Amino acid sequence: MFWGLRLCSMRIILLIALIGSVFLQAGCSNAEKYAANQSASSSWLKATAGTSRVSIDGTWQSLEFGWGGDGRFVQTGNQITGALGNYSVRGVINGSTVYLTFDSNGWTYYTGILKKNGNMLAGFYSSSVPFSSQNQGVLTLRKIAD
Repeated sequence: MFWGLRLCSMRIILLIALIGSVFLQAGCSNAEKYAANQSASSSWLKATAGTSRVSIDGTWQSLEFGWGGDGRFVQTGNQITGALGNYSVRGVINGSTVYLTFDSNGWTYYTGILKKNGNMLAGFYSSSVPFSSQNQGVLTLRKIAD
């Protein structure tokens, strides 16, 4: 009886140790996944950057449901920073084409490619990093204030 109880206790201890190591490994791989995601989005922006021929400084409103509110963009040269709804935004401009990443808590959830035409930014977003037309959706923004 004593050996049976001891064997059972050892199995429980081994099981707890195994579960603990799985959680520790998951934490390490999450850090690696986040780093890879940020590296991919930054590389995509760097590869698409060019000379800006437009300005998108100001407040913008999404015409599609689900973006969580208005956006505010600040442009310095061809670089964009700001927010759209609950997402922080990084981006670059090449000519009149705007390339954006939509981030939250250190993770790029969406990438977008939009063209500026007057007071509109129209194009597509993708849940892929870098952008993929295979899973794109429509994204249209209208400028509502400078």
